[in-house]
Amino acid sequence: MSRRGEHGARGRRARAAEVIETYEDPIDLAGVPEKTSTAVTVRITVSQAMNEETLTDTFHAVAVDGEWKWLLPPADVRAYKRGECPTA
Repeated sequence: MSRRGEHGARGRRARAAEVIETYEDPIDLAGVPEKTSTAVTVRITVSQAMNEETLTDTFHAVAVDGEWKWLLPPADVRAYKRGECPTA
């Protein structure tokens, strides 16, 4: 798996991922009718060439019609609406 962005410049590879914790978290987002999300904190180890880095971040998801949908941070939504790639 590779991704671009703040922590995932081209050429970086995810080496390991571990869920640290999950918890219910209230949300109030335009366009999202759900009022509670599930927060998922993960630790991801990425590598590029001989360098390795471990990152920890929390993401949010809501259940919609029996499937999990990940929520984007509002700044990322604004960037996509402008036709830009969010850089965090």
